[in-house]
This record gives sequence, structure tokens and C-alpha cells, in this order.
Amino acid sequence: MTKYLAWPRHQRLEETEAFLELSDHEWTTHGCGPYLILLQSTEAVLGSTGLHIVGPMRASTGYVLARDAWRHGYATEATLAIAALAERAGIVRLEAHCHTEHHASARVLEKSGFSLEGVQRRSILFPQIDPTTLLDVRCYVRLFPTETG
Repeated sequence: MTKYLAWPRHQRLEETEAFLELSDHEWTTHGCGPYLILLQSTEAVLGSTGLHIVGPMRASTGYVLARDAWRHGYATEATLAIAALAERAGIVRLEAHCHTEHHASARVLEKSGFSLEGVQRRSILFPQIDPTTLLDVRCYVRLFPTETG
């Protein structure tokens, strides 16, 4: 489930605490950050997504789901919800990246209105694949209109 994540699996409590601190900082600074993906009928946690501000009117997103939540449309639904949130927040450029071999994520992004901008060579570490080598990623972008056009 975590093969294509761009961060290492937490091995120690301190790693989770550091993530929670970073999350609190994002919410305090930008009013957004990580979100849980819940199954509405039971409120079971299916995974997470987020809206991460990376610059003026620019943000990034992604998602991770438990294996038993795959192929039910939850990733697309969560990605569409984050895109709508980004647009309401005045984001003009929303980016998402996925490993070049992660075809399921590429399809989710395309169904969610993202366009492939290109492949970024040697761009992101995928610690579960190779913790020492930057690997290629597909860069997907969803653009929203600005107030001036």
C-alpha cells in the first residue's frame, strides 16, 4: 500500500509526532493541510488526502488509501473534493505527482480533471522503492480561472 508514497513509513512514535506538528503548522499558517478520508456511513478511516500551499495561488495534493478502499471511487471523490476546496480558496494552480509506473493514480488524476503537464526527471524520493535515488514522476496540474480571467 505504501510503495508509491514519497515519505517513509513511520517506524517510531517520534516520526508520527513530527508529522502532527507539521500538520498543525500547516493548518495554523494556511488554514488547510491534511484531511482524513472517512466512509460516510460508518465514519471508518479509509485514508488521507490534503491541500498543501506551496506558493502564492499554488497548492499540491495527493492521497493514500487503505488497500481495501481501492477501486471504489474514493480516491477520485476525495481528489475532486480537494480540487473544489482549492478553487474556493483562490488557488489557481493545483499540482499532483505520481510515480511514472503508478497507473492507477494517474487515472484517478485524469478522472479528477487534472492534465498531464509532463514527466519530471529525478524529482522525488520514494523511500519504499529506493531511499537514496530521486525517481521520475508524472506532474499533473489542474488550473482554475483567476478573478481577472
